[in-house]
Amino acid sequence: MIRIKFLKVSPIEESVLKIANELVKNRPLDIELLYSKSIDEIKNYSKNEISHAIYQLILKNYIVEGSKITKDTVFQNNTRYRIYKYVYNKPGAHSREIRKNLNISPRLIAWHLKILEKFDYIKKNKITNKIAYFHSKINPEFYEGIFILRDPRHLEILELILSEPGISLGLLGDKSGLKLGIIRNAIQTFSNLNYINQKYQEGEIRYFGNLEHIEPIMENLRPPPLEIKPPYIKGITPPIEKEKIKILREFDYIGGNIRFKVAVRNESSTTISKIGVILTPTTQYRINNRIQEIDVLNPGESRGVDFNLIPLTCGQSQIFGSISYVDAFGNPKMLPIIPKEIQIKCPLVTPQKATKSDIDTWKKTLLKGATKIQYSNIPNSQAFKIASEQVSALDLAEVETNFDEMTAVFSGVAKVTGNSMIVEIKIINSNISLEVWTADMKQATGFIAYIKNLINVALETAQSLQTKIEKISQSILDSFDISERLCKCFEICEEREVVKDIVLLLREIVSRIEGSLPESDVIGDIINSLTQLEKLPSSDNLDDKSAVKLESYILQWMKEILKIIQTNSKTYRDTFQDQEIAVNTIEEQTKNLNLIVSQIEQQYSLNILKYLMVINQNSGLTMFNHNFGGFEFDTDLISGFLTAIQSFGSEISKGATPVKKLAYKDFEIVMEDGQYIRAAIVLTGPVTSFLSEKLLHFISVFEAKYANDIVNWTGNVGIFKELISKMDDLFK
Repeated sequence: MIRIKFLKVSPIEESVLKIANELVKNRPLDIELLYSKSIDEIKNYSKNEISHAIYQLILKNYIVEGSKITKDTVFQNNTRYRIYKYVYNKPGAHSREIRKNLNISPRLIAWHLKILEKFDYIKKNKITNKIAYFHSKINPEFYEGIFILRDPRHLEILELILSEPGISLGLLGDKSGLKLGIIRNAIQTFSNLNYINQKYQEGEIRYFGNLEHIEPIMENLRPPPLEIKPPYIKGITPPIEKEKIKILREFDYIGGNIRFKVAVRNESSTTISKIGVILTPTTQYRINNRIQEIDVLNPGESRGVDFNLIPLTCGQSQIFGSISYVDAFGNPKMLPIIPKEIQIKCPLVTPQKATKSDIDTWKKTLLKGATKIQYSNIPNSQAFKIASEQVSALDLAEVETNFDEMTAVFSGVAKVTGNSMIVEIKIINSNISLEVWTADMKQATGFIAYIKNLINVALETAQSLQTKIEKISQSILDSFDISERLCKCFEICEEREVVKDIVLLLREIVSRIEGSLPESDVIGDIINSLTQLEKLPSSDNLDDKSAVKLESYILQWMKEILKIIQTNSKTYRDTFQDQEIAVNTIEEQTKNLNLIVSQIEQQYSLNILKYLMVINQNSGLTMFNHNFGGFEFDTDLISGFLTAIQSFGSEISKGATPVKKLAYKDFEIVMEDGQYIRAAIVLTGPVTSFLSEKLLHFISVFEAKYANDIVNWTGNVGIFKELISKMDDLFK
């Protein structure tokens, strides 16, 4: 039976739990049956005490009606334990992240998360359209903060503010290297969570950390050691005999490569299992499979595994590694593989210039060794260039090279023996033909193995790059296509088309993203929006409220796709600088898409911008207001806006933040403080970076133009009327 360190139950509850463990071996738990069995088997407690014990176990989530699992047996499943350990050490993780890092199928991960949640080991919470998981010891009030600070960019910004109190926005950008839009969004989030304060000093806003609220979050980001251990199965663990596991290692030279052999011998009196042999070579070697496995070793048995090391450079280095295994009692163990030094000697040759006639004469007296090196996915001319460059790098003299026929001949002299050598390269049917003539066949064989290895390494690099270029190119093209469809979707929303048309287009976009960008977080957000749209009557036109909401989402999705394109484009440009035409085309298309996203953001922003108010900070009175686009407000609604702004303003005046937001009825009010005024814009949808920047710009213009009038203001609003004609220019 599994024992859990922090399992705290009374003696009677422990007795009931033992009976529950027996019952769930064959069937789901029946509480009535548990009650009757407990009365029969537990003689020193009354029926009421037994009933109360069962009730307490249910309350503590140690047993669940209809389940074959109890809290006492949850971690008999190693996969479930791994999932819990991941959530414990990385609070705020979402299921896709856990699935990817632990390599567990979606169906299985969902089942185990449900079990862990049922027995109160973990809790879930929806944050920014993602389901995040936390271990149950974390206070729910910290969930959002923990989730936000899992983003390394957010954590870097917060650490900069904490380490340099009074840092400005510009300095945050310089030190982090992040875009100002990202920093502003992070600052807004931190302000909402009360992690930072701001002060207006020396003509600009400066930021300070609020340690009182930050320290509890940072503690939860560094959880204490996990208290739950993978337990032993049933019964009392006997004394463990100290294992005697011996490790032997040796190597030899095979065909230009190194065969490294590791033998494991079990000299203990018990069986060991799940033996993993992990080899750690230096960068001097390439190894295709670093891990070899042995299922079981009974007492006295030994087993060996071979590793194939492919030398990449000459010289000597040490090969080492480790052995992991599970002993007879379920304990994981690890032992080191003592380092072994290996030396690779390069062929020693010197160039010897020869004529074609010399080559023909030498061939008649020398011995020949030959091999073929197959390649794919790269042009013949590139394969020939790779082979000839690798051979010429060995200090051989070039006799003749014909790029049209793709043949090359090199000559040299072996330093030790003084014998002449010839190396000839040809391209034949996607194969590199390599022929070597020497006086010593053993020397020819070693030389061929070495050259072949050099060429193979270079070919694999070239083929890998070719595959990478095709993959990145396709990803970029698909991303442009997805952006086009999102742009079309935005236009349909603008026209308030029927719901079913929008649903069809979004389904098509989801399908494209699943095929081309499966790791993108955008897909989950689109599916959530699609689910909401499918609840609306399919033949109705999209209503204004739903349209604005969807337009806001589309704008964010397009920005995310643009980020993916920019990242892939940079990788493409940095890696494939010789692909000048393709690089220029991608950069031009990226620039155009960036412009389209900016235009969509501006169009959406002006659609949702309805009203602006300017309030004097000293008196709290309205100095100026403006209605955008002829939107009709009744006096009661405007009065409500003013009341909301003023009441909210009094709450935040002690520690102002860069941008303040509040909801009023179906509107969002966004505020920003200047030196003398508080300006607020009334929106029918979520604010954009475009509007935030325009609001800051408006405040700077207003205060610069009317500085004296604001300071000495007597209530005359007429002095600001000339600004009405300039409002469209200020917000476009």
